[in-house]
Amino acid sequence: MRSASRMVASLCATIIVVARFDAFLNASCTYFSDSRSSALLASSSNKILDRFSMARAIAILCFCPPDS
Repeated sequence: MRSASRMVASLCATIIVVARFDAFLNASCTYFSDSRSSALLASSSNKILDRFSMARAIAILCFCPPDS
């Protein structure tokens, strides 16, 4: 049987992968759908950065669980 810490680490690894892939996929779709208009492109750039920042924050929180 795996220890509780290994189970938590495995769960966190799954969350990190899903968050990063989801952020990349959504950012790519937003970027390509808005690429015809420079005004919208500036807006989509902000969306891309926000999504990657959110994924990075989730990864950090998950990678460093609080001590209990």
